[in-house]
Amino acid sequence: MGRWFADHFRADGFSVRGYSRAEGPLTAEWVQASQVIIISVPVGSMPKVIQTIGPWMGPDQLLMDLGSLKIQPLDSMLKAADCPVIGAHPLFGPSAPSLKDQLIFLCSENGGKWSPWLNGYLKSRRARLVEIDPERHDRLMAQVQTLRHFLLFALGRTLLDLGFDRQTEEELAGPYFGKLLCMLNHQSQQPADLYTELALNNPYGLEAMNSFIKQAQTLTQKLAEGDKPALIDAVSQVEQYFGTRLEPVSA
Repeated sequence: MGRWFADHFRADGFSVRGYSRAEGPLTAEWVQASQVIIISVPVGSMPKVIQTIGPWMGPDQLLMDLGSLKIQPLDSMLKAADCPVIGAHPLFGPSAPSLKDQLIFLCSENGGKWSPWLNGYLKSRRARLVEIDPERHDRLMAQVQTLRHFLLFALGRTLLDLGFDRQTEEELAGPYFGKLLCMLNHQSQQPADLYTELALNNPYGLEAMNSFIKQAQTLTQKLAEGDKPALIDAVSQVEQYFGTRLEPVSA
């Protein structure tokens, strides 16, 4: 994502320099030569990188990150740097053709003069901006990110445990189950440590997973007891939660 944004900033006329560990030790001179420093590294590496860069930042510069979590990076940036800081989370991947219609979360309470600049630029490229509190952001990501990741991996591990044969049975599974398998296959193309880092560093991730386990255990227990009324009641609660009743479809 760092390279993606660098390419788009360059295309819009900004002078952009990229840095990676392969280039050798980072220096204060390198950091101080730019008005804006954007950190795009794995979430587990964020604190160390920020602790290195932060003390070199001047009061007129902007320090921001592109991480998928916001509490930890923002806390680290505010403690390490005496300059405006903004936390950003682009909720899309590097295959996106442009910023148009792409959702970007922003935690810019401490962005100072840089907040209007960043908002103006992103809006000019027709991105969808959502200002959000870092705690609310990470709690939401625990539900829509960590929970989703683990749900799909749990499905994969269950199918593996049950001996589901993808070569012969996937084509018999029907379109809806096929969509789940497609999502799982797409997710599995990413490095395993990406999902691990996101789960371990989200303070609300375990809460989300414990809630899922509780609900799965409740349904499993009612299934084992043959308690049809309780199962119907549990399903009905979900139907009421979503509100709209759709036309019946084949399972």
